[in-house]
Amino acid sequence: MGEIIQFLIKLKITRYVVSGGTAAFANLTLLFILTEVAGMWYLASSVVSFMAGFAVSFTLQKFWTFQDVRREVIPRQLMLHFGAALGTLCLNTLLLYLSVDVFGLWYMFAQFLVSGMLAIGSYFIYNLYIFENAAKRFSLQAGGVAPAASFPPIAVPGTAPRKF
Repeated sequence: MGEIIQFLIKLKITRYVVSGGTAAFANLTLLFILTEVAGMWYLASSVVSFMAGFAVSFTLQKFWTFQDVRREVIPRQLMLHFGAALGTLCLNTLLLYLSVDVFGLWYMFAQFLVSGMLAIGSYFIYNLYIFENAAKRFSLQAGGVAPAASFPPIAVPGTAPRKF
């Protein structure tokens, strides 16, 4: 049994689910406390709890899920992750509103469903754009120059850009 757990933890997708689950737990717990205990409007408490989940998500995704320990790229990754989170926040709020006020779902169940849908799309954004390892990606290319189609362009430390 321990070997199976060790194997699963080595898989990036498993770490993503655990990290996301931890962030979602923080989000949902705070959402419930702010709405039910503090009496905050569910959409306002959703925004606050989403931002708390953001902090948990960034930390776990960067250092554990994608095992990216590069400190020099944290500002760039934080901005990209925040941009993705703001986009997700807008979609989250819209889908939560539709689920609760239009379709009549309980706000906690609706948040659970919406969070699951958004997590799937977020995995690809995090994996391909935010926490991808530029050093690995560019090590196979002559001169360490990013391909023309890469966005945003990332300089590889210790290499000079090629001039054509």
